[in-house]
Amino acid sequence: MPLFLAISGYHNAGKTVLALSLYETLKKRGYKIAVIKSSKEKEVLTDIPEKDTWLYREAGISAVGFFQENLFTLYLNPKMIGISSLKDWYIHFLSFFWSYDLVILEGFKNLDLVHKI
Repeated sequence: MPLFLAISGYHNAGKTVLALSLYETLKKRGYKIAVIKSSKEKEVLTDIPEKDTWLYREAGISAVGFFQENLFTLYLNPKMIGISSLKDWYIHFLSFFWSYDLVILEGFKNLDLVHKI
């Protein structure tokens, strides 16, 4: 079972920079990391160059989530996690977060269910 850790703070406080730094450090130590980002935006804002989810994917993170009020977007790269068949893809999706050592939740200021920094 993974550790879930929220990095919460104000807009432009450095949450993404901290999450990426944590990812790079733990990746070098062999840990498997996923990221889920929350947003207050109502419209669909996914994978815009130079924005947070794009930066996470460009860094090589194999699983990136983006949480909005009425939408959850999940970016997965099956080749990066060794999945080649649709059946394997489905099985992996069902147990998705349990295969990670750490799931970083960026934002989620009002979520009291996980550890926060």
